[in-house]
Amino acid sequence: MTGFHSEGPSEERRVDIPSDRPPEEVLAAAREAYTPPPVHELAVLVYDSLVDSDDQPDSHQLRFEHDRVCVELEVSALPQGTEIGGHLDSPGAKVALHIRGTGLAMVSEVEDGLFGFRPVPHGLVRLSIESRDPAEVIWTDWFRV
Repeated sequence: MTGFHSEGPSEERRVDIPSDRPPEEVLAAAREAYTPPPVHELAVLVYDSLVDSDDQPDSHQLRFEHDRVCVELEVSALPQGTEIGGHLDSPGAKVALHIRGTGLAMVSEVEDGLFGFRPVPHGLVRLSIESRDPAEVIWTDWFRV
């Protein structure tokens, strides 16, 4: 007789095969990365003196506008970073400077319409402007310093 023959009851063996599925923490990080950001009010860049006036990069102006706020910035290069001074036409606001990729923010109270940040590391940043009502936050576009 040819073939295989088993004497006695058959035994089933379970073999755990490693899953090709990534670990759950990797999947959670991927979901977070592709989750659309919350919708914010956006103050758009309407003036950049580097482009509009051929200013030198060591000191130039930016202006962002929204229906409820206008933000004017003076960006000055320093050896260890950048200094940003600003004027805001919204009294009683708080301004935060967000540094892309770090999760860090620098906060400045607005006094007589003026605020500032120093030193700011080189890279992409954006501002959030919080009025007296914390539910009303307006963000600027990202800009490079």
